[in-house]
Amino acid sequence: MASRITHSNGVLRTEREARDDERQPLLPPSTAQPSTAPKPPPNGGLEAWLTVLAGFFIFMNSWGLSSTFGVFIEHYRTQLLPNTSSSTLAWIGSVQSTFVTIVGLVTGPLTDRGYLRPVMLVGHFMVIFGMFMLSQSTHYYQVLLAQGFCVGLGAGAINIPAFAIISSKFTTKRPIALGCASTGASIGGIIFPLMFRRLAPQIGFGWAVRSIALVNLAVSLPTLLILCRKPGVPAQKAKMIIDVRGFLEPVFGTFVVALFFQFLAYYIPLFYLTTYAAVKLGTGKDFAFDLLAISNAASFLGRTVPYLLGTRVTPIQTLIFWEIVGVAVLFGWMAVTTVTGMVLWTIAWGFLSGVPCHRPRRQHRASDSKS
Repeated sequence: MASRITHSNGVLRTEREARDDERQPLLPPSTAQPSTAPKPPPNGGLEAWLTVLAGFFIFMNSWGLSSTFGVFIEHYRTQLLPNTSSSTLAWIGSVQSTFVTIVGLVTGPLTDRGYLRPVMLVGHFMVIFGMFMLSQSTHYYQVLLAQGFCVGLGAGAINIPAFAIISSKFTTKRPIALGCASTGASIGGIIFPLMFRRLAPQIGFGWAVRSIALVNLAVSLPTLLILCRKPGVPAQKAKMIIDVRGFLEPVFGTFVVALFFQFLAYYIPLFYLTTYAAVKLGTGKDFAFDLLAISNAASFLGRTVPYLLGTRVTPIQTLIFWEIVGVAVLFGWMAVTTVTGMVLWTIAWGFLSGVPCHRPRRQHRASDSKS
């Protein structure tokens, strides 16, 4: 009979079993548990590129609508609200544009916690509902509530999460993917002004805006089908809604302040380009509307070229260079006195306006590294 041995833990084993145990390598305790590490991004494939398509439509319905405000303010100034000053009318676009960016402080963390479906559903509903309400508006407060607050809140709800969703699907191809998706803002900025210019004189302001809302609805449906097929997956580490620790880091805080001042100047040409052309240069309203479409068309390259350069040049260097050039071009606006000069300036600024709006990104979690 085989002899028995007794371990210190009191379990009896045969000598052969003991020798077999000694031959087996000792594994750390963590390897015995199922791996909970997140899977690496696919960096391509059908699902990843469908996400890019969804992002394209999201930016079309958010930044694309926001960059179209120049045609609306000119219509308000001359027809719908002629007794309201341009500075007062600009508050409509200012509120809308502010919400497009600031709402991401809430919807971004909500998306991280797995609430992608409700964020997307509510955001798209508010954009479409706000546009339909705008088509019924006849007073300033109604336009402000519909276009400024409702459309702005909805666009902001879907804007920032789109960046996170696309980034989670790519690694080395992330700059190209984000660049392709961000061109949706340029396409929207081309289509919507031209639609409004052609339709408003023929079918009226109300139906022109409803037509734009129907386009918003048409591109929202495939977006929701792509992004809401599966429930959102919460991030492994829950995040605070607003993590103020990041602002205590000098580099990050300085970067945020710089972008704040950059966006203060960004919207001035978007809002007043058409008015300047119509009033100062004496162009017709149709040509002034075309200038905004030309500007958004030029921004197509501004949203893609920096992303391609981002694979060879650091994003911050790319941003700094184009910001300096953009400042020079903005100051050059004061010297524009002819229609030809206005067209050339519009093309130059349109390209540069696309750079800071959807600048190349690199994932960096400074605060997480400390926690």
